Amino acid sequence: MKYFVFIILIIAIKNSYAEEQAFAIDLGLVQLGESRIPIDLQDFHTLIETTQADLKITSKFIPNSVQWVRLANNLLSPRARLSIQIHDLQSNYFLKSGDKIFLPEQRNKTTYIELYISLFNPGEIKVFSQNKLISNIEIRSNFKVKSRNSVLIDYSCAPFSLEIEGVVNEYLSVACLLSKTGEFGHEKPRLEVTWVSTNLKLLDGTPPPFVTILTGNNPARVSLKDAHNVTKTITIKAHLPKKVHRLKTALGFGPYSFHAESGNKARPAKIAPAAFLYGKYDINNLSSWRFFNAAVWNNKSIFNNAGLYFAYEVANAFDKRVSIVPLLGLQGLTYRFDSTTFLTNKIIYPQGFEVVYHHAFGNKNYSLVYGMFLSTSSDDEYQNVWLRYGKRVFWELNYIDFKTDNNLSKMWGLSVGFPFIQFF
Repeated sequence: MKYFVFIILIIAIKNSYAEEQAFAIDLGLVQLGESRIPIDLQDFHTLIETTQADLKITSKFIPNSVQWVRLANNLLSPRARLSIQIHDLQSNYFLKSGDKIFLPEQRNKTTYIELYISLFNPGEIKVFSQNKLISNIEIRSNFKVKSRNSVLIDYSCAPFSLEIEGVVNEYLSVACLLSKTGEFGHEKPRLEVTWVSTNLKLLDGTPPPFVTILTGNNPARVSLKDAHNVTKTITIKAHLPKKVHRLKTALGFGPYSFHAESGNKARPAKIAPAAFLYGKYDINNLSSWRFFNAAVWNNKSIFNNAGLYFAYEVANAFDKRVSIVPLLGLQGLTYRFDSTTFLTNKIIYPQGFEVVYHHAFGNKNYSLVYGMFLSTSSDDEYQNVWLRYGKRVFWELNYIDFKTDNNLSKMWGLSVGFPFIQFF
């Protein structure tokens, strides 16, 4: 069962994403990201200004060259290759873009270069002959973009229901980062919203990226001008809790199939009630303490499984949509076949992991989680496998198998979980 579930999870992930890569290019170290909105390169054009009337400079975007990349500031932004031709074969030309200098090649009677350009935050490309500035190349998007869905709000903003108002006929990308402020036990949220747009600049001409800080549910407004010097007012708002809790708990209930054995006694699998308690204490964004308690019983047999684990994210892939989380800790098991047998208590040390598929199948804040514990001891046989899907309310398919001495218990079933109480 556990291998079948794991294969289903991997197939679902692989069918949703291309392979992630990281490499150094014109935009620096980036990761290939998920394409969330359609990009038509015909929506973008270049403006070329030259100081030499007799010098011809042309440029065009390479068809089918759009890639979505995750930048260092967590922004998801498209880039495309732009070819620039200087119709002259002199070798003293060079280009500047940001803080980088590019040296072109000589090709087909022209000086030629291809650059990866961020479509949402392109900046300017300056062309020099020796040390003299001879041309400025600026990238703009058309006043009315063809795509109706031109605003990309990253999944990192999904938990806060971020909203952007006032953006019409413009490409825009937004990313979020939550931090905590204040004393322990009284921590409040601080949401850092980073955003870029191809045409929008501050009124003094300052280009993006822009950073907006939100600490509550009050909106932030800013006046910007577009490529036609038309003033637009952009409103950004989010729904933030008054307090950030580090310790969160959840309860779960469901009908389970419960099979029990003790020596030569055996009770066939029957439907029994099961109850669950889940807890998570966040240390930081990547690590936490987790605990759980699973109990199943009928009118004669009882089985209880409790665990405490340290969890930390060791890797992520597919534009951070998939993460791998080892679970290191211990468990306590209690089992009794019936009133004529002794109560068995065991401390064991099975270790496990979770593979988390965030925003599963395009549903914001929904996660698909595959996890398992395997025993590290030859004295006790134990395995615990689960598949969980949901958001605040979630469904969980779980299988637990435990054997020690002459005792054996198996339980599996489907439960529903929901938030309980929060602390700190």
